[in-house]
Amino acid sequence: MKPRRRLRLSGLLVAAAAVLVAGSTTATASAQNTSPGVDEIVHSPNMRQIANLPKEGPFATQAAFNSDIAFTKNHAIVGNYDGFTIYDVRKPHKPRVVSQVLCPGGQNDVSVSGDLLFLSTDYARTNDSCTSQPSEASDPASWEGIKVFDISDLANPEYVASVRTDCGSHTHTMVPDRTRKSVYLYVSSYYCNGS
Repeated sequence: MKPRRRLRLSGLLVAAAAVLVAGSTTATASAQNTSPGVDEIVHSPNMRQIANLPKEGPFATQAAFNSDIAFTKNHAIVGNYDGFTIYDVRKPHKPRVVSQVLCPGGQNDVSVSGDLLFLSTDYARTNDSCTSQPSEASDPASWEGIKVFDISDLANPEYVASVRTDCGSHTHTMVPDRTRKSVYLYVSSYYCNGS
């Protein structure tokens, strides 16, 4: 076969292979981009739902968005833009609410170290309390940062401290000290007020 003809033939084969790959990728992508219907439960083949607890109490509203989950002592702690909920998950088919803490602050990502729970607050508030009101980030007196709870009694979490951080804490990463005497948190925040 002449080199020119061989080159043309190999070019056609490469083009045909590209069309086949593009066609299968498009079919796969369109199959994956189908949105489930209202109240339709979908899952990957290796997962299945074993329980469902609708939000209750102060978190029963549509505006109470869940955020991160932390685990401790056979319990799941689910952060919520309005606070957090502690679930007993020892019986995965029958989880139960142990306690709920109403403490608005936005994002409210959670992490746990021993008996301490750390809660990220990323929306400007009038102060660091759980009864604070929304504020403007441009107000120098507004508060954003990390709230700390004692969860030694999971049924009765106790708010014990706060740390103000510039631009709040959208989320955080916890790094326990090797000596177990300290806990370090690295906060991640949005750009704000020129910083």
